[in-house]
Amino acid sequence: MSSVEQIGGCPRTVWTNCGTENVIIAALQHVFHDNIANNQQTYGHRYVASTCNQRIKSWWSNFRKSLSEWWLELFKDLAVSGVFCHANAVHIHCPWYCFMGILQKELKFVASSWNEHLLTGSNMSDCRNGIPDELFVLPENSSTSLLHSFV
Repeated sequence: MSSVEQIGGCPRTVWTNCGTENVIIAALQHVFHDNIANNQQTYGHRYVASTCNQRIKSWWSNFRKSLSEWWLELFKDLAVSGVFCHANAVHIHCPWYCFMGILQKELKFVASSWNEHLLTGSNMSDCRNGIPDELFVLPENSSTSLLHSFV
């Protein structure tokens, strides 16, 4: 929601698979787009086969292997060794206090790396060529229009 507030809008259309985590996104898109129905699909959201999101699944896989796996293993090891207990509020807040700055810095690096890399087109997909930040902020440079609606 903070992103919607920050840019003053939301994506015109979000395509997701039928995973449970996407129900909230579908509902929000339904609300943001004034509940307009379009061919039995809520305007602003479409459920598609999970094969349609292979690019982002590949990215998350690389992210996990390259960066987040180390942190996940660290916290798992702390729990297995008994040093960390999920039920103890101090054990939750202490690592949060200690690690939040560096984790936030790494996540910002990952986000900027993604948003500044070059997307290459493919005959097999409808993905636009270009750099995500530029496609979002300056869509006219890629002969397209804004891909978000103001709410």
